[in-house]
Amino acid sequence: HGLLLCLAVIFSIIACSLSVYLMFRHATSYSQPKAQKQIIRILLMVPVYTIACTLSIQFYKKNVYIASVYEFYESLVIAAFFLLLCRYLHFDLESLQRAFILVEPKPWIHPIRFFVVYIGRNKKGRTEDGQKWFNIIWVGVFQFCVIKALGALIKCITEAAGVYCEESNNASHAKIWIMVIEILSLVTAMLSLLQFYKQTKLELAPHRPLLKFVAIKLVIFLFYVQSFIFNMLTKEGGAIKPSAKFSYPSWAVGVPNALLCMEMAVISVLHLWAYPWDLYRPSQPSVLIDYGGFLGWRAFVDALNFIDLLQSVARAFYWLFVQRRRNKTAQGLGQMQNEHYNDMGRTGRSKLSSLSEALAAIEQTPHELQVRR
Repeated sequence: HGLLLCLAVIFSIIACSLSVYLMFRHATSYSQPKAQKQIIRILLMVPVYTIACTLSIQFYKKNVYIASVYEFYESLVIAAFFLLLCRYLHFDLESLQRAFILVEPKPWIHPIRFFVVYIGRNKKGRTEDGQKWFNIIWVGVFQFCVIKALGALIKCITEAAGVYCEESNNASHAKIWIMVIEILSLVTAMLSLLQFYKQTKLELAPHRPLLKFVAIKLVIFLFYVQSFIFNMLTKEGGAIKPSAKFSYPSWAVGVPNALLCMEMAVISVLHLWAYPWDLYRPSQPSVLIDYGGFLGWRAFVDALNFIDLLQSVARAFYWLFVQRRRNKTAQGLGQMQNEHYNDMGRTGRSKLSSLSEALAAIEQTPHELQVRR
């Protein structure tokens, strides 16, 4: 136990030092607040994970409660990454959403296409309405935040009630059901991100989205793989048995959390290349507008203000339960295009295959430009 704790502290210090340095550089070069606050939130994942994992080793009896913190933050990172991609495409989310009206969505990736074709009765395997497609992606990403928040709450409640039972996968306990629902929610969010990337990869190419995605996905992948392996090894009747030198809590809690701290040190190095700060530094420092405040304090406050994520979640469920039903009574996409883009003369024409063309068309519309401003 002492050795595992020592290793966790050492690698946590390395990981946190690199992450805090990178966050500080972004905060003091805060030239694009809407994008960089999402980056700071993503980078904050490393300190959250390492500190929580180290505390879990020391206070292993409270592991379920402590782990709920970084598991929930995982969903905020996924949401922040999606918003970052949206900001790369356009600084105004409403304009980006309207641009998708003009775009022809690409076919859904597998396994989504299977459900669309054979359950949704859509032989084309695609969504015709670009705006509806964007809203589906939006819901697919932000539902993960709600599921993880509820999952963390239920874990804490069931653990306090003595029915969570972390070491058991029996259906009579809460753990297996929470785990299955969270994994399905995670897969939905990841597939939504991949579908979004498939549609916008040409526009996002200069920002190296795959490297950024790997820097996030790798953490989640390692966490779930390690959790599965150690759950199998340490469950009742598993291969690993406690000994005089290595207790059950060390195998079930100490080793997985110490490994995560080590891996986070590697991830923090990867972040230096995936989320570089110097891209946001102007060639002439004198022209830098001090959005971040003294030593970047305003940037950190901005990043820790999660009201925009709450609004995004509310927007997702508003569309799912209210606006989607209202849209069913609309007279079709052609009329929507005529209403919003009549000045562009695109009514009745075929949709655009490139999002870049749609965004350019948005910029050419005086009315939309005035609204954006």
